[in-house]
Amino acid sequence: MLIQKFDPNSFVRIITPAKLNLFLDILGKRPDGYHDVSTVMCPVDLLDELEIQIRQDGEIALEMDLPPGANPSDPAWQIPTNATNLICKAAKATQLFLGINLGCNIRLRKRIPAAAGLGGGSSNAAAAVVGCLAVWANWDRSVADQICQGLGSDLNFFLGSPDGTGIMHATGRGERVNLLHKTKALSFWLIHPPQGCSTGQVFSKVRIPSNLSKTEEFIATCQDGQDSKIGAGMFNALQLPACEINDWIERQLFLLSDCGCTYPVMSGSGSSCFAFAPENGSFEQFQSRANQIGIQRVYQVNTWYQESIELQLSQLATQ
Repeated sequence: MLIQKFDPNSFVRIITPAKLNLFLDILGKRPDGYHDVSTVMCPVDLLDELEIQIRQDGEIALEMDLPPGANPSDPAWQIPTNATNLICKAAKATQLFLGINLGCNIRLRKRIPAAAGLGGGSSNAAAAVVGCLAVWANWDRSVADQICQGLGSDLNFFLGSPDGTGIMHATGRGERVNLLHKTKALSFWLIHPPQGCSTGQVFSKVRIPSNLSKTEEFIATCQDGQDSKIGAGMFNALQLPACEINDWIERQLFLLSDCGCTYPVMSGSGSSCFAFAPENGSFEQFQSRANQIGIQRVYQVNTWYQESIELQLSQLATQ
């Protein structure tokens, strides 16, 4: 995430990225009902913006701006602004952890679609934890990690590490993260169809074991940074289960392949699919082909790396 503006006495503005799962393996089911995973994720420049302003009455309020022309009845944008939103839950959890009476107004500029496997909700919620800590008290990574672990599986990825953000390996249910690589620039074509995927439904169809033996091999490939080898190693154990639920997955994979992309794959629990942008491919033609079959959300995205939260806050404090 990028902390764009910060005043410790009043407000903070944070830019939050989407993520792509370059590799996702399911290792087994846990006693708590979650699954142990081994996944390699990277942040990309499909971005939301979160602004948090202090209020004195202890209330937490959320407003949201959708993309121009977005249909509020589209499942991709049917995102609640009440206490059920993960952003509000993150702010409330931070408030309770700190034991304070301050509240906040939160404004979300939403561009990452929901039910897409892109981590938009987790990205926003992690930013809410960071922002609330920054304006209500002080930034504390250990506190942020603890709060985020209690809220969901992907939030800790979006916190990055003390060394910055980049491609990370996540284990456990996704909350234990390790920075692998943050300098290799990668470019992708990304699409999200009219129908999303229910994470619970997809996981209910998972067959275990899957591709455990290739996890370390893929991590080594990412460290080497060769695009073709990364593409060839991309894998998602949730892809086949998602195909049983949502036939848009196979249509997207075919479209990406037919437009010159190699090794297309689904991100997260779906329903977005992506691939490395082909060297001589025309994104405009790809976009037109996607629109013709009813896919309107078509993106050309790049990896999006930032300095650590600690460094960003210290730099803003001296400005």
